[in-house]
Amino acid sequence: MMVETGNLDELHLKRKAITTTLPYAAWQEQIGQPKMLDVLLCAARASKMLGFTWHRAKQFASVILSYATPRAIILISPHIPWNLLPNREDLVEQWAAATSVTQYFEEFAQSVVDTLLQIVSICDPIPHITIHVGRG
Repeated sequence: MMVETGNLDELHLKRKAITTTLPYAAWQEQIGQPKMLDVLLCAARASKMLGFTWHRAKQFASVILSYATPRAIILISPHIPWNLLPNREDLVEQWAAATSVTQYFEEFAQSVVDTLLQIVSICDPIPHITIHVGRG
């Protein structure tokens, strides 16, 4: 699945609309239809923008992560501005729980590392991460 990267300006202009569909995409993924979430994440990666516009999603990030599947949590997490979240400790716990129950796949490895680096830069994740993280 590819998102056209030829015109990054056009993708940048559509980032707000793309971000507003994130909760719906996470719900679709939960009911076994991951394509919309995959396209959103592909657009975020193609934009090459730090954070894309996930800072606009911060007000509903905890809601998204509370009902998202472990796969969605892992793939969405690198795009969440962890430094802007008021309840980041709870979200770190949700993220850690998702990584502990998800079987290792190469596509998850980069997301886990990117998220962990963000988390470490703003808080001490050790109290929220169990020994089983990454062994799913």
